[in-house]
Amino acid sequence: MRNKRAGILFAFFVVVIVLSLYFQMHLVRDWSGATVYSRENEAYIFTGDSHTGYHFPYVAYPFLILQGFLHVGNEANDQHSAALILHITPSSIDRQVYIPAGENHSSPGFITPFGDGLYGMCPGGTLCKWTGKSYEPATPEQQLRVGGIEHLVREDTGNQPVNGWVIHRTFRAGEQFKTQVGKTL
Repeated sequence: MRNKRAGILFAFFVVVIVLSLYFQMHLVRDWSGATVYSRENEAYIFTGDSHTGYHFPYVAYPFLILQGFLHVGNEANDQHSAALILHITPSSIDRQVYIPAGENHSSPGFITPFGDGLYGMCPGGTLCKWTGKSYEPATPEQQLRVGGIEHLVREDTGNQPVNGWVIHRTFRAGEQFKTQVGKTL
């Protein structure tokens, strides 16, 4: 009887360990938001959606807790982001879908409007410019004119103009914002 109980318990633990190797945990954080860049005759609306997180077998969970306790970093292995960009002028509305390429799938940060367009900091800390379809590395002339990534806006501007543009960010559902582009459409 005792050997039978020990055998059942052993089999149960073997099944649990095998299943914990097979089944995955998914810890993912979702994010979404929108930013409006507007000036007299045009506006850009950037809406973004992304998630970042981890997929790992259940058996690894105790080791990840130990890593956190020991302050050992762990890189996310599940990242995805996409943006819908609307460029609005008095005569047209252009729509582009932007899905970042590359291994980290991240969009540029610190998007800042300048007289000739929108610039940001691409992965790797390089200055890049929105071309209407994607972000491309800034030319040496553009880098000189903008002043490099040091001149990108890194904080909320409180709706104060930046280089002649008003920036409005929102991350809350249901928030409304109005701006006028040129004449009333």
